[in-house]
Amino acid sequence: MDDGKAISALGQALRRIVATITAMAGFGEEQTLLRRQRNTILRLLRPAESATRRLIVAMARGLAVHLRQPSPARPRRLGPKPQTRRWPLVLSLLDPQRHRQRRRWVRRTSVPRIMHLGLAAALPLVCRPLPLPDDVLDAAGLNARLAALNGALADMEGRARAFARWQARQAVAANALGAIAAGEPAPARLLRRALRRPLRIGRAPGNSRRSPHEIHTLLAQTHTLALDALAPP
Repeated sequence: MDDGKAISALGQALRRIVATITAMAGFGEEQTLLRRQRNTILRLLRPAESATRRLIVAMARGLAVHLRQPSPARPRRLGPKPQTRRWPLVLSLLDPQRHRQRRRWVRRTSVPRIMHLGLAAALPLVCRPLPLPDDVLDAAGLNARLAALNGALADMEGRARAFARWQARQAVAANALGAIAAGEPAPARLLRRALRRPLRIGRAPGNSRRSPHEIHTLLAQTHTLALDALAPP
């Protein structure tokens, strides 16, 4: 089976799974979820986002795009800033970068009990409650991520063209970086764009080898297609 048929089959399977996740979350109806419900949805949403991102990368292979010339810098406007328009959340075409050090949450059980002169009793100790499975949490952010994922699946061709334009801009930045003299320092913005990777090195975000869910099989297949699309000719 060629890449076109594989991408079409994987896209249909991915849309079916995302529709199931959307039904589980009650998208557009419930603005709150229990903690156990939210954790279950997130365990499926993360690999679904990664699989969609990799499917878009595979679709962008060989697309010819035209980059617009950068517009000249506009003079700075004085006075109050105009009201900014709120744009909806869009699925990122690049994998989120790894955090070097994660901040671990530790339950505070004791603090130094310092007494001051003239203070009769010690200050009360306020402890953060332990997270429970039945805690009611806000689901607005989860609904926004689901909306972005459904929007990306509905416009796969448009998102693939957007990724092809990003690749073209990255190639321009790499060429400009190579043209800079060896002794001249490169601009930080140009260096970040030239060295930015679209996919993480190693396992895809949300990948789980122990989970038997179908989404992880789709993620492995889309990951292989994306790596083949990004490989140099």
